[in-house]
Amino acid sequence: FAAAKGHNEIVGLLLENGADVNSRNYCGQTALMQACRYGHWEVVQTLLLFRCN
Repeated sequence: FAAAKGHNEIVGLLLENGADVNSRNYCGQTALMQACRYGHWEVVQTLLLFRCN
């Protein structure tokens, strides 16, 4: 939910500490999909740095 809400610092901390960048929510959406959907471009850039799909 951090990506969907635009919390870039939290997204970065989660990924730096081993969170799965390609995990999906209950609707099958990835963090990248949610960040794009809600226009959180800084989060999108962070996710791309961690090689998300």
